Amino acid sequence: MSRRQSPVTAVHDDASSSMSALLWPARSVGSGGALLACALRRADRAGQELLLRTRGAADLNAHTAARVQGVLEDRGARQAVEDLIQERHHQALERLNHAHLPATAAFALRDLIQAVHNRTA
Repeated sequence: MSRRQSPVTAVHDDASSSMSALLWPARSVGSGGALLACALRRADRAGQELLLRTRGAADLNAHTAARVQGVLEDRGARQAVEDLIQERHHQALERLNHAHLPATAAFALRDLIQAVHNRTA
């Protein structure tokens, strides 16, 4: 980060620099995940500041939580991450369908792919 660059701009620049920010957000913006990385890329300065200020806060009131949710939804970050999950799920199944694996291995991998895709946390 340069002396003139704000922390928000530095995180935004890091997150926007490549697709790896979406795939490996921990390397770009900390432990916030793909949703935070995508939201920071898409949000305006006020939204970025809100996200950074409230990240990891356990004591958000309903108003602030709604504002954070608004930033995630209004700029399409949540949908972009959902789309990325669907795309990766589809790619994994396609690759498995074309792999020459024993049936038991393919079955186990298909179950694993489904379990990862269907997890809630």
